[in-house]
Amino acid sequence: DDTGHRFITDSDDTGHRFITDSDDTGHGIITDSDDTGRGFITDSDDTGHGFITDSNDTGHRFITDSDDTGHGFITDSDDTGRGFITDSDDTGHRFITDSDDTGHGFITNSDYTGHRFIIDSDDTGHRFITNRDDTGHRFITDSDDTGHGFITDHDDTGHGFITDSDDTGHGLITDSDVTGHGLITDSDDTGHGFITDSDDTGHGLITGSDDTGHGLITDSDDTGHWFITNSDDTGHGLITDSDDTGQRFITDSDDTGHGFITNSDDTGHRFITNSDDTGHGLITDSDDTGHGLITDSDDTGHGLI
Repeated sequence: DDTGHRFITDSDDTGHRFITDSDDTGHGIITDSDDTGRGFITDSDDTGHGFITDSNDTGHRFITDSDDTGHGFITDSDDTGRGFITDSDDTGHRFITDSDDTGHGFITNSDYTGHRFIIDSDDTGHRFITNRDDTGHRFITDSDDTGHGFITDHDDTGHGFITDSDDTGHGLITDSDVTGHGLITDSDDTGHGFITDSDDTGHGLITGSDDTGHGLITDSDDTGHWFITNSDDTGHGLITDSDDTGQRFITDSDDTGHGFITNSDDTGHRFITNSDDTGHGLITDSDDTGHGLITDSDDTGHGLI
């Protein structure tokens, strides 16, 4: 009754189920059978000891709501009767699973212990997202708009890496991890060139295509073993810069793309050569040892000094 000391109990039509209404003190509970006579509803009281269970229309799935103590959990079938949702409790032993619209994909949420992870299919039902747990063993994967590319995020241990497809679905971006084993690759607008960034250990290198997609840039690492190469505007010439050891040199094409400039390194074994405006003549400057010489063509490109 209204004083909270009494409660109501009523059997269903089959005589096998009954209804129990709790009073305001929260000591009673409610139970109701479904239409098939197999499922039933149970409502927890305010103390958090009871819970709710409901079968679906097919009688095969049901809903379970955990109480405030975190011992119960929720399970719900999808419209096809094949997928279902499971919500983890506060103790971290349960997890969430949800089928996608096609009934093929599903979502799984890791619990606080780090043993579960999230997977989500894309609209086509072919791609999915995976979120790594706190232990660093899981990672994230996401398909692009075309359904071909995907994104992968490396975990804190440095074993994973990031990959992202470009707009064409052909290029991709890869970010090295903290340990310096990975590298970055990015496709250009044409989808043919790409950029690669060396890691902190100096083992990787940078490569970038020019606007035509033919040239590329390479940057030497800190150890001096790599070097830089840049194509000119026509995509035929290139620039090469010597490293700190003095074994590399610089080459630059002229405006026509035929001539080039070469600068001697610190050891005095290299020299400078510059073509004239016609691209036929050239200038040669001796190095510091005095073994080289200077030659300059005239305007016709036939004479020289």
